[in-house]
Amino acid sequence: MLGEAAMDIQTGRMLTMHAAWKLEQGDFARKEISIAKVRVADTLHKAIDTAIQLCGIGLFKDTLLEWMYRYARQARLVDGASEVHKMVLSRMVMKEGADFWRWGAE
Repeated sequence: MLGEAAMDIQTGRMLTMHAAWKLEQGDFARKEISIAKVRVADTLHKAIDTAIQLCGIGLFKDTLLEWMYRYARQARLVDGASEVHKMVLSRMVMKEGADFWRWGAE
């Protein structure tokens, strides 16, 4: 469980750094930003949910975990809901023709 969380966090870092690099190169990086946004928001939500489960205190008002949970939930909506980003990504992938069957065949 801990190893999986560490991999998710590192993946989020790398995706964010890649999107930042693309922006630095003058690219729009819409696809990379969407991928990073969805992955990082999901990882944050998963980590807080696990912390609440392990602590067993639930969501009592005015606790640190309650504040973190609200923040994590909000992160899924910032810059558009994750579902919207996933729809945009699927359209971009279909437009690029980068589906599974054509991958690498040019």
